[in-house]
Amino acid sequence: MNGLDVTENGDGRVKRAAGARDGGDAGTAELDAALADADAALIHSFAFGAIVAARRRKIPYVVISPFNAIPTRALSAGLPQIPLVTPWLSRVAFAYVLDRAWAVGDVGFARYLRAHAVEMPRRPMWREQLRDGIAHLHLFSEHVVPRPRDWPACGEVTGFCFLDAPAGWRPSEALRRFVEATPQPVYVGFGSMTGMEPEKLATLTRDALRRAGQRAVIGMGWGGIRGFEPSDDVLVVDDVPHDWLFPRVAAVVHHCGAGTTAAALRAGRASVPVPFFADQTFWAQTLNDLGAAPPPLPKRKLTVERLAAAISRATTEPQYTERAEAIGAAIRAEDGAARTADRVLHHLARA
Repeated sequence: MNGLDVTENGDGRVKRAAGARDGGDAGTAELDAALADADAALIHSFAFGAIVAARRRKIPYVVISPFNAIPTRALSAGLPQIPLVTPWLSRVAFAYVLDRAWAVGDVGFARYLRAHAVEMPRRPMWREQLRDGIAHLHLFSEHVVPRPRDWPACGEVTGFCFLDAPAGWRPSEALRRFVEATPQPVYVGFGSMTGMEPEKLATLTRDALRRAGQRAVIGMGWGGIRGFEPSDDVLVVDDVPHDWLFPRVAAVVHHCGAGTTAAALRAGRASVPVPFFADQTFWAQTLNDLGAAPPPLPKRKLTVERLAAAISRATTEPQYTERAEAIGAAIRAEDGAARTADRVLHHLARA
């Protein structure tokens, strides 16, 4: 539950606030201060302190989410498929999770609002948002996750929004040569995930790549994997734009964060899903359901043998890449950023 993502001032300037945990008055006060000159705000669905601050200041806002933020019967990642029961349970379970998430900071939120003579709703704020019709824009493609039919009208799917390589960016000569050599390498990156010791994860990954007979570009991230020694078959990189790199690799081994999932699909590359927690489990299963990846390998079940087998499947069984390429073509034909901007302006104009 991190702070406000973006606020826009009346003069059109964009102001950012990092924020901390939203469970207390101090975090909410910091986010409130970031809204001091704002006419409106774009707020992450789990930036609860920012939502409370916007309510306090009575300024219009739009909720932005890279994953589903509204309870639905249609999305049931991780639950056993039981006819009639699973859809109902999916909706109830997600509503319960949202209720409990808001409860973590409700005492601090209520105290903060009372200090500013604003009444705290009697029920969790997310329920108030849906009742009031606050727009919830979901930044993924309907070609990947169709809009659930049981969402309220305020729930929309606007498309993936990508942060591409800056103008003038060029790869290093070492990276360019490595990806142009044969056989085509795979990419391995687990972002900021630290649920397993970084060195242990590096050793496991290295052994799996050797067993699978694969060359690899290793994305270090800022906590997910450490201790990889470069060699003729391994190139270690820090930060390389996905829009340049992913079309040049054979497959993408990743933790299934929403951004990496979107980038792999847009590039038309098969994935090897290794989810660690939270919405990563949903995206990992979605990739498999779409036919763009073999079955997920949750972190707790990760072994050298299983990871090697999954990498081999993703790189030698053509149906995964073929399906990813078909989805990628559809995603590339969309402009999620433009549609999202259009819907933001639409809802703020109404507000």
